[in-house]
Parts: sequence; structure tokens; C-alpha cells
Amino acid sequence: MTWTDDDRRELRELCRVHDQMMAEQRANDSGEELVFKVMEDAKPPVPEPEPEPFTEYQSDVLVQVIVELRKEWREKRDEAIARSRPRSLS
Repeated sequence: MTWTDDDRRELRELCRVHDQMMAEQRANDSGEELVFKVMEDAKPPVPEPEPEPFTEYQSDVLVQVIVELRKEWREKRDEAIARSRPRSLS
């Protein structure tokens, strides 16, 4: 990104307005100061690892169900194909 002269002028004006607001705030300050606190452990918590979607047993059962369904679908498909073929005239 390249900055044009207009961009620089606008940034300069925004900085000037900001500096003016900060100076006014300091002049109106009631003497209260910021209090800084230090946390013992400022690190974010480590996320728990995501559990496996299925146990090994559940995976095995799903595989068996899929195998049986495919077998059933093939049988139905083969029956439908056999019914749609013309029968021989013997």
C-alpha cells in the first residue's frame, strides 16, 4: 500500500486531534492513577485435545453395518437387473 499526500495529511490531522484530546484528559485528570495488576499465570489455558470421534469398537461396528448394507443393496440391484432383462423363449 502506498500513502498519498492526502493520506499523510489526514493521518497527521488525526494524530494532532488525538494528542489534543490526550492533553485535555491529562489537564482534567482528578489525580487518580491507573492501577496495574500482575497475574500469576497470564498464559491462556491450553485447549483440551479433541476426543476421537469413535472408539475402536464403534468404528468396527460401523464398518460391519456398511458392509452389510452394501451387500443388501447389491442383491437388490442384481434382482432388479435380472427382472428387467428379457427372458429367453425356451
